Amino acid sequence: MKFGVRLPNSGSFANSENIQALASSAEDMGYHSVWVHDHIIWNKEQAKTHPTVGAPVKNQSHNNFFESITTLAYVAGMCKNTYVGLAAVILPLRNPIILAKQLANIQILSNSRLLVGVVPGAPRITEKEFEALRVDYHQRGKIMDEYLRVMKVIWSRNPASFNGVYVSFNDIEVMPKPDKIPLLIGGGEKGLSERALRRVIEHGDGWIPAYLTPEELTLGIQKIREGLKKSDRLINPLIVHEMFVCIDNSYERAINLVKNNFGSIFGNVEEGERRSLVGEPDRMIARLEQYEEAGVDITELKFLSPDFNTMRDMVIRFAKDVAPSF
Repeated sequence: MKFGVRLPNSGSFANSENIQALASSAEDMGYHSVWVHDHIIWNKEQAKTHPTVGAPVKNQSHNNFFESITTLAYVAGMCKNTYVGLAAVILPLRNPIILAKQLANIQILSNSRLLVGVVPGAPRITEKEFEALRVDYHQRGKIMDEYLRVMKVIWSRNPASFNGVYVSFNDIEVMPKPDKIPLLIGGGEKGLSERALRRVIEHGDGWIPAYLTPEELTLGIQKIREGLKKSDRLINPLIVHEMFVCIDNSYERAINLVKNNFGSIFGNVEEGERRSLVGEPDRMIARLEQYEEAGVDITELKFLSPDFNTMRDMVIRFAKDVAPSF
């Protein structure tokens, strides 16, 4: 199992210096990948229930959010060996022709170091984004399915043509043409999403769920493999799993740090702990062994900490005390 680090492109630590510093630390420490997440519109109320990395909600002083595609392009140029990933772009809110070209550029200019997670948009918290961008929120799943097909056509054909419900074009030339760009299907948190599993089987190269237990992941991966076999898609799906992390020699101190976030995200601290990595390195190693056995290829780590320097120290410590066991 490999490990990736979520960069602070949003939240209380989101500024150019911190994004650069954490990406550099991740590459220096040998992490497989660095990741950003995606929203066009964001506010403090959304951040309370959908945080990414950094300080607990009660300590957030501002709500910066750097756009995902341009941030990732910058980080891809800064890093030389580390993969760069989107976790995940809200596909229905993007023009699929422009997005296909942007992702192709990053893939080629980074020497094939791009991983792309795609989601239809989380229930409730994304409604204002869809309204502001004049995209039908209630059709977002169908729009996503069509956009996935559109991007694959653009990447693989020249000239390209497509006739769909939401997008149509005839004999257009969109360059450059990338090598394979892995499309990881997201959607569904803290439990399995049957619609997300169906999209993996029909369209995806892998799956990028968040906050699942090993048992849930085992079941989901089994369903994906069975579905791929029935549909004669001969691929080995890439499994990326997002988890919150707070590493500390004191389990009690770590729990105290994350309890506010866990309460707002998961409903209670116990449920958050069940779906996250909290405490001493040995405790994390034992838990991650269960995820590796379930079939996770990459664990994307979302570090929670009271300040940026502590978060960077956690990233370094995890690389030294946890990652070598895998």
